[in-house]
Amino acid sequence: MTKRYNCVFIFGSPRSGTTLLENLLNNHNQIAEWYEPYYLWEQYFPVQDTDIWQEKNLTQKVFKKIRTEFEIYRRKSGKSIIVDKTPPHAFNLKIIHKIFPEAKFIHILRDGRDVTLSIKKEWEKRVKIVRQKNLSGQIRLIINMLKRQPYWRYRFMAISHEIQSSFAAGKTLNPKKLFNKARWKGEPGWGPRFTGWQTYLHSHTPIEFNAMQWVRSVEAVFDSWADLPENNKIEIRYEDLIQSPENILQQLFKLMNIDVTSSFFNKISKINHRNLNKWETELSHDEIEKIKPILSPWISQLGYDKKFPW
Repeated sequence: MTKRYNCVFIFGSPRSGTTLLENLLNNHNQIAEWYEPYYLWEQYFPVQDTDIWQEKNLTQKVFKKIRTEFEIYRRKSGKSIIVDKTPPHAFNLKIIHKIFPEAKFIHILRDGRDVTLSIKKEWEKRVKIVRQKNLSGQIRLIINMLKRQPYWRYRFMAISHEIQSSFAAGKTLNPKKLFNKARWKGEPGWGPRFTGWQTYLHSHTPIEFNAMQWVRSVEAVFDSWADLPENNKIEIRYEDLIQSPENILQQLFKLMNIDVTSSFFNKISKINHRNLNKWETELSHDEIEKIKPILSPWISQLGYDKKFPW
């Protein structure tokens, strides 16, 4: 008997359009987004030196606990399908597939040059908060995250997780160590932590590190993508999504086996169809030269250099 699926997981590097896609899908009356429940995943797959989970932690108890929480969230939402796009998922596709073998999987790709630019902006924002020892800035980040959690059960779970993480290993309520700073060894940082990230960060410029974050995220998904059932997965491009949203969303709804009416597309907020290829004007010549050797292999393999040459 075929298992009934009720989860969709979105994979992609940060700043690749995962949030936009999740928000668009959330407009459907059968779909509810669960905004980045990292606090649930990290409860059973504790934060280590990287964002790569340890398969040894996937016990039968953990398997049941995570599936139960997703079912609770689904029931609370009153919707039939839950969408989760938590950023570290790019590194942990195999484990998620083992927990939810019946789920649907979406991989969204975006030009690595635009992704690097976008990660750079977010990185600089977080660095500013930490270097200014801006505790209020850190608290605002948490408040904004909690606002995205519609149920008190998960707000409490999230804040409890943050407090426990902040005090772990003798850490105190210090802006340099609060929240995600604990995982960055007290340094400013944002985004995926790949194997060897500390060495790479200390031997390269921040923008080179940001470029490698995209590369490692893309590599991680492709390493596991072929193992997923063909009928349960789809790969899309961010550029296609913002330029032809109706066409891409129709493909996704077909994957999910749900109907969509023409009125659905009237609910979609206006999308910036020109939000692409900004790297050409917003990155300096020096920055482009620094990231070019890092990004070029995948930029070429994915065909982005044909449409937008370096």
